[in-house]
Amino acid sequence: MSKAHVNPAELRRFAQDLKRFTSELETLTNGLHSRLLSLEKTWDDQEQRIFMKEFEQLMNMLNRFLDSSGRHVPFLLKTARLIGDDIQQHEDSVMSEYLSYDSVTRLKQDQYAYWKTQIRLRSERVAKAKLELKRKKDIQKLSQGMRSSFVDEKKALVAAQRALEQAQQKFGKVRYWIVQFEKEAHTFKGLVQGLASVVEIEIPNARAQMDRMVDSLEAYAALAPPAGIPTDITEQVEEISLRVEPPIAHSKISYQRLRKKTPPVTVRNQTQLGNLTCGWFNGIELSTSVRKAITGISVERRPVSPNDKVLIAKAVSEHRRFYLERIGPSSRGDSGWYIGIIDAGETHDYEGIRIAELLDRRPDLSEILNLPVGYLVVLDGDSIQAVVEPNNKFVQLANC
Repeated sequence: MSKAHVNPAELRRFAQDLKRFTSELETLTNGLHSRLLSLEKTWDDQEQRIFMKEFEQLMNMLNRFLDSSGRHVPFLLKTARLIGDDIQQHEDSVMSEYLSYDSVTRLKQDQYAYWKTQIRLRSERVAKAKLELKRKKDIQKLSQGMRSSFVDEKKALVAAQRALEQAQQKFGKVRYWIVQFEKEAHTFKGLVQGLASVVEIEIPNARAQMDRMVDSLEAYAALAPPAGIPTDITEQVEEISLRVEPPIAHSKISYQRLRKKTPPVTVRNQTQLGNLTCGWFNGIELSTSVRKAITGISVERRPVSPNDKVLIAKAVSEHRRFYLERIGPSSRGDSGWYIGIIDAGETHDYEGIRIAELLDRRPDLSEILNLPVGYLVVLDGDSIQAVVEPNNKFVQLANC
């Protein structure tokens, strides 16, 4: 049964906060887009075209959020206004309490049953009042000329009929609000699920893409400008609030970027277990010496179970360079491991398979999969490029 907890004040406040956030985000993105268009006057090369393509993808992600929130705000304000106005106009304070703060389930269980019972009881009182009036009239007929007054009986009948009409009106309103609540709850649930999907998936993906774009611009700006390109390009890059530093080999920035590419717990929960359909990582296996070096890392192991889930980025072609990161398990039966592609763009599609199936394809990864939560391992063909601890310190591998 759908539930509709409706506090119009809180609903209105959330809608206003969402509207304000959306407005600020739209202003910032428009300003950033204008600065980038200005930058095109002094930046015209292959890197600029690649960056512009990625920037447009980023804007598409943000625009999806803006469109989604734009649909939500009017609906939330309309719902808050509808509930608030009807509460103020409602005659029954008990009913108002139910409309304000409770659910359709209690509305059905309490108010529906209460007024249905009241209709039965008050109908019985009307019938009893009619019988009493008829009895009084029959007595007068039998009393041969004696005149009696029926005022009290008539008043009692009128009062009973009014009480019955009131119960019927209340019962009608309860039925109306049950239908309205279920309808609004269904609509609200669909909209909120859409908004939650955007917030939990689209926004983190946009953030990850922005970080990657920042890293690319930092590396590019650190290069000496080629002939024919204005020397003030670094100043133009700074105008869109990007800090410029020379790239450093094995820098923490690049591996932090990989960590940000790892899908969050919500994505892991949404990805169901299945059979592996892509084999982009079926490359050269790690050598025996490399596997021994992993075994030699001084750290407490956290072995995985053959039935535990591992998440893998989907891709069509093979990739030599990829990484493995282990985050906190999202649920029981989740290893926490993710295998992602380094050189590809943002990944939005994943597969969930069991550890046993992965080791059937790549038994050479078994030593890596026993590393604890927080470890990140970067592979390049049959060699290991880096092993990074949870604190982003690099592990020195012996004989590797």
